[in-house]
Amino acid sequence: MMKVKIFLLALGTVWFTGCIAPGGALKPAPPSTPSAPESQEPDPEALQHFMDAQVYMNQGNYPMAVIELQDALIADPSISTIHVSLAECFFNLGKADRAYTHLKEAVKLDPEDQDAHEMLGQYYLIKKDWAQAQQEFTILTELDPDNVEYIIARGDIYKMMEEPEKAIEFYLKGYYRNPDNITPLEQAAQLAAQYKLVDQAMTILQELIKVDPDNERYLQAYSDLAVMNQDVATGIQGLKQLIAIHGDRPQYRIQLALLYAQEDQPDSAIGTLHSLLARDSTNQMALHLLSSLYLDQEDYARAETYAKQLIHWYPDQPRGYVDRAMVYLTQDDYQRVTDVLTPVADQFAEDFTVQY
Repeated sequence: MMKVKIFLLALGTVWFTGCIAPGGALKPAPPSTPSAPESQEPDPEALQHFMDAQVYMNQGNYPMAVIELQDALIADPSISTIHVSLAECFFNLGKADRAYTHLKEAVKLDPEDQDAHEMLGQYYLIKKDWAQAQQEFTILTELDPDNVEYIIARGDIYKMMEEPEKAIEFYLKGYYRNPDNITPLEQAAQLAAQYKLVDQAMTILQELIKVDPDNERYLQAYSDLAVMNQDVATGIQGLKQLIAIHGDRPQYRIQLALLYAQEDQPDSAIGTLHSLLARDSTNQMALHLLSSLYLDQEDYARAETYAKQLIHWYPDQPRGYVDRAMVYLTQDDYQRVTDVLTPVADQFAEDFTVQY
Protein backbone atom coordinates (compact mmCIF):
# COMPACT_ATOMS: atom_id res chain seq x y z
CA MET A 1 0.00 0.00 0.00
CA MET A 2 1.41 3.36 -0.95
CA LYS A 3 1.55 5.85 1.86
CA VAL A 4 0.21 9.34 1.43
CA LYS A 5 1.95 12.34 2.91
CA ILE A 6 0.28 15.58 1.96
CA PHE A 7 1.74 18.99 2.69
CA LEU A 8 -0.59 21.93 1.95
CA LEU A 9 1.54 25.07 1.91
CA ALA A 10 0.61 28.80 2.18
CA LEU A 11 -0.59 30.15 -1.26
CA GLY A 12 -2.50 26.86 -1.83
CA THR A 13 0.44 24.96 -3.39
CA VAL A 14 0.18 21.19 -2.99
CA TRP A 15 3.23 18.95 -2.76
CA PHE A 16 3.23 15.22 -2.20
CA THR A 17 5.85 12.80 -1.01
CA GLY A 18 5.33 9.09 -1.01
CA CYS A 19 3.24 8.40 -4.12
CA ILE A 20 4.04 11.63 -5.93
CA ALA A 21 7.57 13.01 -5.90
CA PRO A 22 8.43 16.74 -6.13
CA GLY A 23 7.89 17.91 -9.68
CA GLY A 24 4.75 15.81 -10.11
CA ALA A 25 6.37 12.47 -10.91
CA LEU A 26 4.98 9.35 -9.30
CA LYS A 27 7.46 7.15 -7.48
CA PRO A 28 7.30 3.52 -8.57
CA ALA A 29 5.26 1.31 -6.28
CA PRO A 30 6.65 -2.05 -5.17
CA PRO A 31 5.72 -4.79 -7.65
CA SER A 32 2.43 -6.45 -6.82
CA THR A 33 0.41 -9.24 -8.34
CA PRO A 34 -2.79 -8.12 -10.06
CA SER A 35 -5.80 -9.26 -8.13
CA ALA A 36 -8.66 -11.11 -9.72
CA PRO A 37 -12.11 -12.01 -8.41
CA GLU A 38 -11.96 -14.80 -5.84
CA SER A 39 -13.53 -17.30 -8.23
CA GLN A 40 -11.08 -16.45 -11.00
CA GLU A 41 -7.32 -17.01 -11.27
CA PRO A 42 -5.30 -14.17 -12.88
CA ASP A 43 -4.90 -14.71 -16.61
CA PRO A 44 -1.31 -16.02 -17.13
CA GLU A 45 -0.70 -13.79 -20.17
CA ALA A 46 -2.00 -10.72 -18.31
CA LEU A 47 0.17 -11.60 -15.33
CA GLN A 48 3.29 -11.88 -17.51
CA HIS A 49 2.68 -8.50 -19.16
CA PHE A 50 1.99 -6.97 -15.76
CA MET A 51 5.25 -8.27 -14.25
CA ASP A 52 7.23 -7.12 -17.30
CA ALA A 53 5.64 -3.68 -16.87
CA GLN A 54 6.77 -3.58 -13.23
CA VAL A 55 10.36 -4.13 -14.36
CA TYR A 56 10.11 -1.20 -16.77
CA MET A 57 8.51 0.99 -14.10
CA ASN A 58 11.33 0.24 -11.68
CA GLN A 59 13.76 1.31 -14.41
CA GLY A 60 11.79 4.52 -14.99
CA ASN A 61 10.88 3.43 -18.51
CA TYR A 62 7.21 4.39 -18.32
CA PRO A 63 6.42 4.35 -22.08
CA MET A 64 7.42 0.67 -22.31
CA ALA A 65 5.56 -0.05 -19.08
CA VAL A 66 2.40 1.48 -20.62
CA ILE A 67 2.70 -0.82 -23.65
CA GLU A 68 3.02 -3.91 -21.43
CA LEU A 69 0.12 -2.83 -19.21
CA GLN A 70 -2.11 -2.15 -22.20
CA ASP A 71 -1.33 -5.68 -23.44
CA ALA A 72 -2.20 -6.96 -19.97
CA LEU A 73 -5.58 -5.23 -20.18
CA ILE A 74 -6.28 -6.82 -23.55
CA ALA A 75 -5.57 -10.22 -22.01
CA ASP A 76 -7.71 -9.52 -18.94
CA PRO A 77 -9.67 -6.24 -18.70
CA SER A 78 -11.25 -7.14 -15.34
CA ILE A 79 -8.28 -6.44 -13.04
CA SER A 80 -8.22 -3.08 -11.22
CA THR A 81 -4.51 -3.30 -10.35
CA ILE A 82 -3.56 -3.00 -14.02
CA HIS A 83 -5.51 0.24 -14.29
CA VAL A 84 -3.83 1.58 -11.13
CA SER A 85 -0.38 0.83 -12.54
CA LEU A 86 -1.33 2.50 -15.83
CA ALA A 87 -2.47 5.55 -13.88
CA GLU A 88 0.87 5.61 -12.06
CA CYS A 89 2.71 5.53 -15.39
CA PHE A 90 0.58 8.31 -16.86
CA PHE A 91 1.10 10.48 -13.77
CA ASN A 92 4.85 10.08 -14.22
CA LEU A 93 4.52 10.93 -17.91
CA GLY A 94 2.67 14.14 -17.00
CA LYS A 95 -0.66 12.92 -18.36
CA ALA A 96 -2.83 13.30 -15.28
CA ASP A 97 -6.16 13.20 -17.13
CA ARG A 98 -5.35 9.84 -18.72
CA ALA A 99 -4.34 8.60 -15.28
CA TYR A 100 -7.71 9.77 -13.96
CA THR A 101 -9.58 7.72 -16.60
CA HIS A 102 -7.84 4.53 -15.50
CA LEU A 103 -8.36 5.29 -11.81
CA LYS A 104 -12.10 5.71 -12.31
CA GLU A 105 -12.15 2.37 -14.11
CA ALA A 106 -10.14 0.78 -11.31
CA VAL A 107 -12.62 1.78 -8.60
CA LYS A 108 -15.48 0.54 -10.78
CA LEU A 109 -13.84 -2.86 -10.93
CA ASP A 110 -12.82 -2.83 -7.24
CA PRO A 111 -14.49 -0.17 -5.06
CA GLU A 112 -12.16 -1.10 -2.17
CA ASP A 113 -8.87 -0.57 -4.03
CA GLN A 114 -7.07 1.78 -1.66
CA ASP A 115 -4.26 2.61 -4.08
CA ALA A 116 -6.81 3.77 -6.65
CA HIS A 117 -8.63 5.96 -4.11
CA GLU A 118 -5.33 7.43 -2.86
CA MET A 119 -4.27 8.38 -6.36
CA LEU A 120 -7.72 9.77 -7.15
CA GLY A 121 -7.48 11.88 -4.01
CA GLN A 122 -4.10 13.18 -5.17
CA TYR A 123 -5.48 13.91 -8.63
CA TYR A 124 -8.27 16.04 -7.15
CA LEU A 125 -5.78 17.83 -4.90
CA ILE A 126 -3.64 18.70 -7.92
CA LYS A 127 -6.81 20.07 -9.56
CA LYS A 128 -7.70 21.89 -6.31
CA ASP A 129 -11.05 20.14 -6.30
CA TRP A 130 -11.17 20.00 -2.51
CA ALA A 131 -14.68 18.54 -2.26
CA GLN A 132 -13.87 15.54 -4.47
CA ALA A 133 -10.53 15.05 -2.70
CA GLN A 134 -12.36 15.04 0.62
CA GLN A 135 -14.76 12.42 -0.72
CA GLU A 136 -11.89 10.12 -1.73
CA PHE A 137 -10.15 10.41 1.64
CA THR A 138 -13.48 9.84 3.38
CA ILE A 139 -13.72 6.54 1.49
CA LEU A 140 -10.12 5.75 2.48
CA THR A 141 -10.80 6.36 6.18
CA GLU A 142 -13.80 4.04 5.91
CA LEU A 143 -11.67 1.36 4.23
CA ASP A 144 -8.79 1.76 6.69
CA PRO A 145 -10.04 3.51 9.86
CA ASP A 146 -6.70 3.15 11.68
CA ASN A 147 -4.63 4.88 8.99
CA VAL A 148 -3.60 8.14 10.66
CA GLU A 149 -2.28 9.66 7.44
CA TYR A 150 -5.75 9.50 5.88
CA ILE A 151 -7.24 11.23 8.92
CA ILE A 152 -4.65 14.02 8.86
CA ALA A 153 -5.10 14.38 5.09
CA ARG A 154 -8.78 15.09 5.70
CA GLY A 155 -7.76 17.80 8.15
CA ASP A 156 -5.42 19.31 5.54
CA ILE A 157 -8.20 19.34 2.95
CA TYR A 158 -10.71 20.96 5.31
CA LYS A 159 -8.04 23.59 6.00
CA MET A 160 -7.82 24.32 2.27
CA MET A 161 -11.63 24.47 2.17
CA GLU A 162 -11.44 27.12 4.92
CA GLU A 163 -13.45 25.02 7.34
CA PRO A 164 -11.21 25.39 10.41
CA GLU A 165 -13.48 23.65 12.92
CA LYS A 166 -13.59 20.46 10.84
CA ALA A 167 -9.88 20.67 10.07
CA ILE A 168 -9.10 20.94 13.78
CA GLU A 169 -11.41 18.00 14.49
CA PHE A 170 -9.47 15.72 12.15
CA TYR A 171 -6.07 16.99 13.28
CA LEU A 172 -7.05 16.12 16.84
CA LYS A 173 -8.36 12.70 15.75
CA GLY A 174 -5.05 12.06 14.03
CA TYR A 175 -3.09 13.07 17.10
CA TYR A 176 -5.10 10.94 19.53
CA ARG A 177 -4.70 7.93 17.22
CA ASN A 178 -0.94 8.44 17.32
CA PRO A 179 0.15 10.62 20.28
CA ASP A 180 3.82 10.08 19.40
CA ASN A 181 3.37 12.52 16.50
CA ILE A 182 2.54 15.99 17.84
CA THR A 183 2.55 17.71 14.44
CA PRO A 184 -1.26 17.45 13.98
CA LEU A 185 -1.71 18.92 17.47
CA GLU A 186 0.53 21.86 16.55
CA GLN A 187 -1.42 22.32 13.31
CA ALA A 188 -4.69 22.34 15.25
CA ALA A 189 -3.37 24.97 17.70
CA GLN A 190 -2.05 27.16 14.90
CA LEU A 191 -5.32 26.98 12.98
CA ALA A 192 -7.42 27.74 16.06
CA ALA A 193 -5.27 30.79 16.82
CA GLN A 194 -5.37 31.92 13.17
CA TYR A 195 -9.17 31.91 13.18
CA LYS A 196 -9.29 33.46 16.66
CA LEU A 197 -10.87 30.37 18.24
CA VAL A 198 -9.04 31.46 21.37
CA ASP A 199 -10.56 29.10 23.95
CA GLN A 200 -9.96 26.08 21.73
CA ALA A 201 -6.43 27.23 20.90
CA MET A 202 -5.61 27.58 24.60
CA THR A 203 -7.01 24.12 25.35
CA ILE A 204 -4.88 22.58 22.59
CA LEU A 205 -1.82 24.50 23.78
CA GLN A 206 -2.38 23.16 27.28
CA GLU A 207 -2.16 19.67 25.79
CA LEU A 208 1.04 20.60 23.95
CA ILE A 209 2.55 22.01 27.16
CA LYS A 210 1.76 18.75 28.94
CA VAL A 211 3.70 16.92 26.22
CA ASP A 212 6.62 19.39 26.24
CA PRO A 213 6.48 21.58 29.38
CA ASP A 214 9.70 23.46 28.55
CA ASN A 215 8.80 24.42 24.99
CA GLU A 216 9.28 28.17 24.71
CA ARG A 217 6.99 28.57 21.68
CA TYR A 218 4.08 26.84 23.39
CA LEU A 219 4.42 28.87 26.59
CA GLN A 220 4.76 32.17 24.73
CA ALA A 221 1.74 31.41 22.53
CA TYR A 222 -0.30 30.37 25.56
CA SER A 223 0.54 33.60 27.39
CA ASP A 224 -0.27 35.71 24.31
CA LEU A 225 -3.61 33.96 23.80
CA ALA A 226 -4.52 34.40 27.45
CA VAL A 227 -4.00 38.14 27.12
CA MET A 228 -6.00 38.16 23.86
CA ASN A 229 -8.76 36.42 25.81
CA GLN A 230 -8.58 39.17 28.46
CA ASP A 231 -7.20 36.69 30.98
CA VAL A 232 -4.20 38.81 31.92
CA ALA A 233 -3.55 36.92 35.15
CA THR A 234 -3.03 33.70 33.19
CA GLY A 235 -0.78 35.57 30.78
CA ILE A 236 1.33 36.76 33.71
CA GLN A 237 1.65 33.22 35.04
CA GLY A 238 2.69 31.99 31.61
CA LEU A 239 5.43 34.62 31.37
CA LYS A 240 6.67 33.79 34.87
CA GLN A 241 6.89 30.16 33.79
CA LEU A 242 8.87 31.21 30.73
CA ILE A 243 11.30 33.17 32.88
CA ALA A 244 11.69 30.27 35.30
CA ILE A 245 12.45 27.80 32.51
CA HIS A 246 14.24 29.81 29.85
CA GLY A 247 15.93 32.54 31.86
CA ASP A 248 15.34 36.18 32.63
CA ARG A 249 15.28 37.54 29.10
CA PRO A 250 14.64 41.27 28.58
CA GLN A 251 11.65 40.71 26.30
CA TYR A 252 9.93 38.58 28.95
CA ARG A 253 10.45 41.29 31.60
CA ILE A 254 9.09 43.97 29.29
CA GLN A 255 5.99 41.89 28.50
CA LEU A 256 5.52 41.10 32.18
CA ALA A 257 5.73 44.75 33.15
CA LEU A 258 3.17 45.68 30.50
CA LEU A 259 0.77 43.02 31.77
CA TYR A 260 1.20 44.17 35.38
CA ALA A 261 0.41 47.72 34.25
CA GLN A 262 -2.63 46.45 32.37
CA GLU A 263 -3.78 44.68 35.55
CA ASP A 264 -3.39 47.96 37.47
CA GLN A 265 -0.41 46.66 39.42
CA PRO A 266 2.05 49.54 38.85
CA ASP A 267 4.33 48.61 41.74
CA SER A 268 4.83 45.11 40.30
CA ALA A 269 5.44 46.61 36.87
CA ILE A 270 8.02 49.05 38.25
CA GLY A 271 9.73 46.31 40.28
CA THR A 272 9.94 44.11 37.18
CA LEU A 273 11.56 46.91 35.18
CA HIS A 274 14.05 47.77 37.92
CA SER A 275 15.03 44.11 37.99
CA LEU A 276 15.72 44.34 34.26
CA LEU A 277 17.73 47.57 34.56
CA ALA A 278 19.86 45.99 37.29
CA ARG A 279 21.22 43.70 34.53
CA ASP A 280 20.79 45.98 31.51
CA SER A 281 21.01 49.59 32.61
CA THR A 282 20.57 50.99 29.08
CA ASN A 283 17.48 49.05 28.04
CA GLN A 284 15.54 51.59 26.02
CA MET A 285 12.06 50.17 26.54
CA ALA A 286 12.57 49.71 30.28
CA LEU A 287 13.68 53.34 30.68
CA HIS A 288 10.71 54.56 28.65
CA LEU A 289 8.18 52.48 30.58
CA LEU A 290 9.59 53.56 33.93
CA SER A 291 9.30 57.21 32.92
CA SER A 292 5.69 56.63 31.83
CA LEU A 293 4.74 54.64 34.97
CA TYR A 294 6.21 57.23 37.34
CA LEU A 295 4.45 59.95 35.35
CA ASP A 296 1.12 58.10 35.88
CA GLN A 297 1.88 58.12 39.61
CA GLU A 298 2.67 61.86 39.44
CA ASP A 299 6.21 61.16 40.61
CA TYR A 300 7.59 63.81 38.25
CA ALA A 301 11.14 63.78 39.53
CA ARG A 302 11.64 60.06 38.85
CA ALA A 303 9.76 60.29 35.56
CA GLU A 304 12.18 63.01 34.43
CA THR A 305 15.19 61.06 35.71
CA TYR A 306 14.46 58.11 33.44
CA ALA A 307 13.61 60.40 30.52
CA LYS A 308 17.01 62.06 30.94
CA GLN A 309 18.69 58.66 30.97
CA LEU A 310 16.97 57.87 27.70
CA ILE A 311 18.30 61.11 26.20
CA HIS A 312 21.78 60.32 27.54
CA TRP A 313 21.94 56.80 26.09
CA TYR A 314 19.89 57.44 22.94
CA PRO A 315 20.42 61.07 21.88
CA ASP A 316 19.54 60.22 18.28
CA GLN A 317 16.12 58.84 19.24
CA PRO A 318 13.08 61.10 19.91
CA ARG A 319 11.59 58.97 22.71
CA GLY A 320 13.61 60.43 25.60
CA TYR A 321 12.87 64.05 24.56
CA VAL A 322 9.16 63.29 24.22
CA ASP A 323 9.08 61.55 27.62
CA ARG A 324 10.78 64.52 29.29
CA ALA A 325 8.44 66.96 27.53
CA MET A 326 5.45 64.94 28.75
CA VAL A 327 6.58 65.42 32.34
CA TYR A 328 6.34 69.21 31.88
CA LEU A 329 3.22 69.06 29.75
CA THR A 330 1.38 67.12 32.46
CA GLN A 331 2.23 69.97 34.84
CA ASP A 332 1.09 72.61 32.28
CA ASP A 333 4.64 73.98 32.10
CA TYR A 334 4.55 74.81 28.39
CA GLN A 335 7.69 76.93 28.43
CA ARG A 336 9.80 74.00 29.59
CA VAL A 337 8.12 71.73 27.05
CA THR A 338 9.28 74.02 24.24
CA ASP A 339 12.70 74.38 25.90
CA VAL A 340 13.14 70.60 25.62
CA LEU A 341 11.76 70.13 22.12
CA THR A 342 12.73 73.29 20.19
CA PRO A 343 16.49 72.48 20.05
CA VAL A 344 15.76 69.05 18.50
CA ALA A 345 12.75 69.99 16.35
CA ASP A 346 14.82 70.09 13.15
CA GLN A 347 16.62 66.85 14.09
CA PHE A 348 13.28 65.06 14.39
CA ALA A 349 11.41 66.90 11.67
CA GLU A 350 9.71 63.68 10.56
CA ASP A 351 8.54 62.69 14.04
CA PHE A 352 4.87 63.60 14.44
CA THR A 353 4.86 63.63 18.25
CA VAL A 354 7.78 66.07 18.55
CA GLN A 355 6.29 68.43 15.99
CA TYR A 356 2.80 68.22 17.53
